Amino acid sequence: MDTKARGNGNLPAFMMDEMDGSEYRGLTKREMFAAMAMQGFAADPNCTSPTNNAVAAVLWADALLAELAKEPTPCTP
Repeated sequence: MDTKARGNGNLPAFMMDEMDGSEYRGLTKREMFAAMAMQGFAADPNCTSPTNNAVAAVLWADALLAELAKEPTPCTP
């Protein structure tokens, strides 16, 4: 994963300002994307290896962040 994607992945997914002026960080984007992928893997009734699925979920999250870091290309009809 390149530096831009890694930096974006470490940003908070839902950053909010607290009433006292501090920031609530919560999950990073990378953690949220991995959790979403893991949820899909866990929905498979044939899921027998949570460890393998956890590794795959992180790879899927990193792949998404890498694609999001690329410059968009215009759609041509």
